[in-house]
Amino acid sequence: MSRQDDTRRSDALMRDALLGAGTSVWEWDVRSDRLTNFQASMAVLGHSHEGLAPLQETWNRYIHPEDLAANHEAYLRHARGEAAIFEHEYRARAHDGSWRWVAERGRIVERTPEGEPLRVVGTLTDIAQRRAAQGEALELAERMRRIVRNVPGVVYQYRTLPDGGGQFPFISERAIALLGVKPPALMRDARLALRLIEREDRDRVFASVGAALRAMRQWRCEFRLYLRGGERRWCSVVATPQREADGSVLWHGYLEDISD
Repeated sequence: MSRQDDTRRSDALMRDALLGAGTSVWEWDVRSDRLTNFQASMAVLGHSHEGLAPLQETWNRYIHPEDLAANHEAYLRHARGEAAIFEHEYRARAHDGSWRWVAERGRIVERTPEGEPLRVVGTLTDIAQRRAAQGEALELAERMRRIVRNVPGVVYQYRTLPDGGGQFPFISERAIALLGVKPPALMRDARLALRLIEREDRDRVFASVGAALRAMRQWRCEFRLYLRGGERRWCSVVATPQREADGSVLWHGYLEDISD
């Protein structure tokens, strides 16, 4: 077998491997509008390329009409030198008539002496499963937000930092009703919540959370909050620690008013 045959075999194996992973490699001759490896890009969508002219104009007919202009603009930003590469995610029509999400990435590799694009190479990847997973994650997140908004207590995450400091990555909207402080303010400065603990209870509270931290066990505690206007409330808190890779500890907790 000649070296040329070896090269062709290697190229074919690489194309097959990429196609099996839902990716095609393409090359676009800008002046002729011709796409190399057009058949592989069509195969990503489950189409046959028979009878189709391997042109960018042909491929554009498979891009969702609402995504076509944004896809072209992404290419133009790269052509103008505003982006290092051309990349965009859009919907393309699959063989069964459905719209499938794909991600396209490319780079101009040859220009005219005047700087006009001549040749572009890139990849096309089927990302339908990732998009579906993202949609499910967003739906789940919204469902959790609705649940958290309606539980009577405060749902929160508190991070104990290696230097002994701390912060709230998340605290639910019920903090306004229970603590009298808005969540964004608490996430900027966790001390706003800690200062609300009744002075006579602070040593006991901090000692109990320190013991739970050292043992990496669930923390439970009851204490009083001294709110603005002189109001006092008894609260109960439960939180479970989770050690993070950076050395911090993330607490997943729930705080409720037990004054009654």
